[in-house]
Amino acid sequence: MLNVGSKNIGKSIQLWLVHEREISDQSLLDQYLVFLGDREKARYERLKLPGDKKQFLITQVLARTVLAELLGMDDPGAIRFERNPYGKPYLPGNNPPQFNLTNSNGLVALAVTTDREVGIDVEYVKRKAACLQLARRYFTPEEAVTFEDLEENELRDRFFDFWTLKEAWLKAYGTGLRTPLDTFGFTITDSIEISFTDRLQESPQDWSFWQFDVDENYRLSLCLGEAPGNDYVVTAREGIPLEEFKTRTLQQRRPH
Repeated sequence: MLNVGSKNIGKSIQLWLVHEREISDQSLLDQYLVFLGDREKARYERLKLPGDKKQFLITQVLARTVLAELLGMDDPGAIRFERNPYGKPYLPGNNPPQFNLTNSNGLVALAVTTDREVGIDVEYVKRKAACLQLARRYFTPEEAVTFEDLEENELRDRFFDFWTLKEAWLKAYGTGLRTPLDTFGFTITDSIEISFTDRLQESPQDWSFWQFDVDENYRLSLCLGEAPGNDYVVTAREGIPLEEFKTRTLQQRRPH
């Protein structure tokens, strides 16, 4: 059982975290395969590397098992996802839960809400990245200038702060990287604020953000299609699909 708790999520964002290294039982992985739809099975078979196959499988099954429990469905394999024109998966029907998935270097994360668009991104912060060059090339000028003259550790921290927020908003917005990264920007102080260039007809007041350290290795950002200050609460659980999940406390990087 998942220990989802109340199926009425209310004004909350549920986070579900799975560390791939904790799943080594081949019989459990074989059980996961049964839940994949035809499109997912085809994509799974196309993947060549065992690590990629395992990450894809766990990501898909995490979404299916959590959403099936919330929907009161006995068979996670019976869930049928649809995709928007940009490839973002969603549940069809009348006011279904909203969800979004992400994974990075062995960590899989799922965010679920009731009826607000949600986006999530997690990044492994120890990976090599040309942070300053990427910021200068892809971020807004106002964002990029904040990277100048930073020490390496500060530079890396700031890069993943911005990068995960941008990815989370793009996923909540529903377009992914089809929307250029320099058409919107963030100001990060004690709070997180978004702004838009004239190329995007969006209002900053329509979006809320949270940012956490899962541990010293991972940065996680959330975006919700809701005005700030509306008392949404983030709850996190960590565990293994079809086995146990336990409540997890995450370190928020700044007050909300």
